[in-house]
Amino acid sequence: MLPHTRLPFVAVLCVGTFAAVSSLFPWNGHQPADPPSPRASTLYYADGVTAFARVGVVDRTDVPLEEIPTPVRHAFLAAEDRDFYAHRGVSGRGFARTAWAALTGGERNGASTITQQYARNAYLSGERGAGAAVLAVRLERAHTKDEILTRYLNTVYFGRGAHGIAAAARAYFGRPVDRLGPAEGAVLAAVVKDPTGFDPAVAPAAARARWSWIIAAMATLGWADGTPAYPQVRTEPDRAGRLGGSSGAVVDRVERELARRGVSPQRLRTGGLRVVTTLDERVHRAAVRSVEQALAEAPAHLRAALVAVEPSTGAVRAYYGGDRGSGFADDATAVRPAGATCAPVVFADGAPGSGSLAGELGVAPPAAGACPVSAADLASVYATFAAGGTHAERHLVDAVDTAGGAPLYRAEPAARRLLDRAVATAATTRLTREELPDGRPATTTSDAPHPRRDAWQAGYTPDLAAAVWLGHDTEAPHLTTAAPEALWHTFMTAALTGRPQ
Repeated sequence: MLPHTRLPFVAVLCVGTFAAVSSLFPWNGHQPADPPSPRASTLYYADGVTAFARVGVVDRTDVPLEEIPTPVRHAFLAAEDRDFYAHRGVSGRGFARTAWAALTGGERNGASTITQQYARNAYLSGERGAGAAVLAVRLERAHTKDEILTRYLNTVYFGRGAHGIAAAARAYFGRPVDRLGPAEGAVLAAVVKDPTGFDPAVAPAAARARWSWIIAAMATLGWADGTPAYPQVRTEPDRAGRLGGSSGAVVDRVERELARRGVSPQRLRTGGLRVVTTLDERVHRAAVRSVEQALAEAPAHLRAALVAVEPSTGAVRAYYGGDRGSGFADDATAVRPAGATCAPVVFADGAPGSGSLAGELGVAPPAAGACPVSAADLASVYATFAAGGTHAERHLVDAVDTAGGAPLYRAEPAARRLLDRAVATAATTRLTREELPDGRPATTTSDAPHPRRDAWQAGYTPDLAAAVWLGHDTEAPHLTTAAPEALWHTFMTAALTGRPQ
């Protein structure tokens, strides 16, 4: 470990660097123009022409700083920028803390100041780089600290379709912002870092850990007395600003995937991006139509998930995770016991010379026949068998362009051989071999490991693999494999009939 005497040196180096950068852009007495208005982004089907959904700013109400309680402001300062009222837009100490945390494995508070974050989100469409630092210095010269903090809190994205702290107070607590306390403020300060990954309704353990860290930081800074009780957070999202129906789950998945690729949720929802998904319009519509028909004929409260993946590319061609809209738990990513549908994985993992297929695909190792897995991951497993043991990374986004048409992201899914072709073939010998109505060969299997909760069907043709789940979260009327089998066949027939074999 480096000695602590190195930390002041790192801080001095950072301050000197930004002082030099700032000197290259001298203050000319003209403040930066008002930021551009946020623009909705459009998601397209794989053809790049047919629009799938629009995602953008619809829920935002600006509030003056005096309506935001001081403890709530302190939560954001503790989480994002403790030196906010001391620096001039950039923080050498912030960079030093981040560098030290990287070296020692400590908690990273982030090098970007609140001013830089505001500059990046409001003026630069979320782009990172030196431009945000330079603009932050100019903004600090043009506005007071309170003005910048007000602008930041009124424009930052909190997830759940909420832009700005007033919308966030409604989305997470169902009350106006002036009725929030330090505990609620820490919840909102946490989700700014990752609007989905720290949403208490989506990732309660991670959200609680981040909240505890912020509360501890506030206490250390003298901004909180003791530890408040964790507040009650709405689990059912506010409908304002949220995409309804089955498209909502797709949008949530796109948002998460792009966040991993460096395109923030804020930029997706305010940058006017053009996002081309991998969804095949015909195949996806067949999935939605087939699920809706199956559920209409089923007992009340039955839920479903259906994911279809192209074996050769890993492209998701159809995705159904529920019809409750964005912000709800996604049934296609929920992990549940899949029973016999995991039999090929069990065989492959036990084959001589083979590694852990489950581990390679991020699936929990099968245990006592349970095989906990999600519909999305199971579809990827069967796509790997369909491709003879070669696994192509599953992805839902093909390309992203800026509002001006410049390329921002292009998918380059990795493909690698996980199993010898002979092992992949042998692993599926116990599955059912059949033909679809058009004569296309298919390999399938089904199981209902928890007859009152979970029933599955999974299988593949040479050009499409699909997994279907039907079930409940609680004990319900008895389920058999008949329903998921029928749904799988209805979908595959509609999706593939007429397509070249």
